[in-house]
Amino acid sequence: MKNTTIRKISASALISTVLLLSVMAKADDSPSTKIILSPETTRISEPLNEDGTVNYLAALNEQYSKGVTAENNAAILLLQAAGPKILAPVIKDKVLALLGLSSLPSEGDYFVGFDTYVGDSEEAYEFPEEAVEAPWSAEDYPKLAGWLKANEKPLLLVISATNRPRYYMPMLSADEPPRAHTGLVPGLHIQREMARALVVRAMLKLGSGDIDGAKADLLAVHRLARLVGQGPTLIERLVGMAVESEACKGDNGLATSGRLSNSQAQTYLATLQALPALPSVTEAMDVSERFCLLDITTHISRTGYKNELLALLDTNFVDKRLKTKIDKEKALQIPEMPVDWDDILKRMNALYDRMVAAAGKPTFAQRMKAFDRISSELKALENDSIEHMRELLLTEEKTNTTQTLGSLLIATLAPELSRAVAMYDITTMKLRTSQVAMALAAYRAEVGSYPESLAELCPKYFKTVPEDFFTTKPLDYRHAKKGYRLYSPGPTEYEKFKKYPQEIEITADK
Repeated sequence: MKNTTIRKISASALISTVLLLSVMAKADDSPSTKIILSPETTRISEPLNEDGTVNYLAALNEQYSKGVTAENNAAILLLQAAGPKILAPVIKDKVLALLGLSSLPSEGDYFVGFDTYVGDSEEAYEFPEEAVEAPWSAEDYPKLAGWLKANEKPLLLVISATNRPRYYMPMLSADEPPRAHTGLVPGLHIQREMARALVVRAMLKLGSGDIDGAKADLLAVHRLARLVGQGPTLIERLVGMAVESEACKGDNGLATSGRLSNSQAQTYLATLQALPALPSVTEAMDVSERFCLLDITTHISRTGYKNELLALLDTNFVDKRLKTKIDKEKALQIPEMPVDWDDILKRMNALYDRMVAAAGKPTFAQRMKAFDRISSELKALENDSIEHMRELLLTEEKTNTTQTLGSLLIATLAPELSRAVAMYDITTMKLRTSQVAMALAAYRAEVGSYPESLAELCPKYFKTVPEDFFTTKPLDYRHAKKGYRLYSPGPTEYEKFKKYPQEIEITADK
């Protein structure tokens, strides 16, 4: 999901080249005007850093840790399953202290990733993807079975974690004052691997006839998706979606295996239908993504904009767009002009208000149309603002510094969020198709064959024929002699998704 421009990278996941390469200037040397704390500018007015700026990172931690205890926090057990390797050394001790853990031994029965497990093997061994979606046996994939065996103890902790209602992993920054846009979010990669291990184990249990064990592992993965998604950042919400997608693959393998009785399929379907929705990406956009962009801008207001712009010149994002090179040495001699940072922050908040409103539109088509309008405006702003860097850096008499700088910062730092919204819809659609597949399994177990149309599943399994909300038509179902094909095109009709299609397909041949 990485893209080529800074603007298209999630602000919370952004290790901004602009910020990493900047030469820090003293706040007192900046001619910028002081920021007034208000809902229209900084969004929140507390807590504050010693320099008087908003501590957005502390605000996020405070908001998302409310009601979390050592007894109800799944993150503690997940950390104990993963081990301290997922914590950056610079934040390790503080994270443990905040979670109420006195220590975490460097060695223990911790979760081992698949690549690490097979890493010493003399022969190349790729992960067998089919083991995620269909029953298998230890004889089929002995190394995969060995990997699961090696992870028995940590996976017990993972299962226990998914039975807890809350998830909070402290987000910390090595910077001083701490900054939300450089906050570290531990453990996300290994949580995806843990989820995959449970899905693979479910398919192993299915292969041995342990239907209840397979269902229990798959439901644990569904719960894990909703727990990880409780984190404040967009990247945590996206990881939650990835975990949910893994669970749906296993659901599909269970549904199409031909091994479920009618009562088993019905019971599992009812459980899937009762699952709460995944945590909203709109909330992450409105809070953490917004905070990150405001935090970056506040940082620039304190250090001065010149060094940030000079650092930006070294990126391909700007370098390829400049018609002629900018003389950096000359730019360093030109003084900065006063900036109305309140005005820039207001513009950024207005942009986020529009993106949140776009994400809240009632249909996928309406959501994408609203985002496309915003993207077009940002693209025009981007093309227009790059050449304005010359004015900001080389012209001593600037007539509209605030407007020019604000446009440039918005164009380069505002993230492309429509893909995150689309991924949420895609993941929700995956669960819907998995539910239909389970209903088809129940129907077949009762009747002896699959229905000719999805209408035959109503009203026993669904009140109405499930709709594909990408096409706004009934889900595409094709009955075959021995099986079926269930299909959703996803958002493939939209140009931005054609390069990486997200079609959803389930087939059964037994």
